[in-house]
Amino acid sequence: MAVLYTILFGPLAALVYWDSKRSGIHGPAKWAGFVFLTGLLGLVLYISDKDDEFHDPDDADPFSLPGTPPAGAADSDDSTEAVGTDTDHSS
Repeated sequence: MAVLYTILFGPLAALVYWDSKRSGIHGPAKWAGFVFLTGLLGLVLYISDKDDEFHDPDDADPFSLPGTPPAGAADSDDSTEAVGTDTDHSS
């Protein structure tokens, strides 16, 4: 049984080690050992961590379409005047 486990998850751990070195993820040996010891659960966690490493959730804006400025970009424009701030009552 141990030989079968090694045959299945040994190459998978080696692939994780190679991929994490190529991708620049911190601790490739740690991830390879983790995947070898935990099997498919370790692989799922590695893929999840890799996804978090390369995709910043702050980049996504669910309220704007691709190619349009973010929703808060129009508010920071200095040329527009806020409503209700007109203090000139000379007329």
